[in-house]
Amino acid sequence: MPVDISTVPYENVDTQFNNIYKKILPLFGHEGITTSSELQRIGSRLFGSRLHSDCNRWLGVYAQNCLPLQHFQSGRRYAIVNTDNKRDSSGNLNKGTHWIAVASFKSKIETKVDNSVMIFDSFGRPTKKLLKHLYKSLKNDNIIFKDTEYDAEQKWITENCGQLCMTWLKFFDLYGPEKAKWI
Repeated sequence: MPVDISTVPYENVDTQFNNIYKKILPLFGHEGITTSSELQRIGSRLFGSRLHSDCNRWLGVYAQNCLPLQHFQSGRRYAIVNTDNKRDSSGNLNKGTHWIAVASFKSKIETKVDNSVMIFDSFGRPTKKLLKHLYKSLKNDNIIFKDTEYDAEQKWITENCGQLCMTWLKFFDLYGPEKAKWI
């Protein structure tokens, strides 16, 4: 039986991801629902404060229609985004539904270097169905986007999407987009 060589170097990514999760989890102190302030605090600790923008990689925590895409033009940047827009159709603030992770990087396609983002959803869903506003904005700004593998790291009965997003960003930070796409 032939071996799919495209996955051979990445056969242990799940183990590596789970090991990082075990190290990230104590920063939260729980596996339940996370708040934007928790994610902001831990993201700043892991990837730098937004106050020192010349050396950090952390952009922050956003509703999908508030993500500052212009910051993705400058190399590696990380954010956690809620699938909800900031306000509902009546103008009320949304409480938020589900967290996803976004990482930007420079990608080389043939001889051209482009701005790219990779998007991680712990339920393994495609971006263009899950984040319609963000998908449209990325397309309009000519930012190449890539989803991670469409397999679920999160079970439907759990509420640890924030912890999984922070784990994926740390994995991306350590191993880069070539390995992170397999999570």
